[in-house]
Amino acid sequence: MTDTAQTEATPQITREQLENDPNKIYRHTKHGTLYKVHALGFLQIAGAHDMTECVIYTCLTLDKYWVRPVSEFIDGRFEQVTA
Repeated sequence: MTDTAQTEATPQITREQLENDPNKIYRHTKHGTLYKVHALGFLQIAGAHDMTECVIYTCLTLDKYWVRPVSEFIDGRFEQVTA
């Protein structure tokens, strides 16, 4: 046996998980890239998406912040991983 940690996918993410349990690691299901969620926020722009609730997260391999509507984050594009 090896000491290498393997990650396993968990069931679909809920908004409540994102709000109540920040700093978890999620995998993009299409690309396999790992991300850390930092917080929820609101998009403030003129138009139909004004005040859309969003997830603020970073890629574990790049030093970039990303923002995506919560509805897109929990629609199956991401899955929570456990070590």
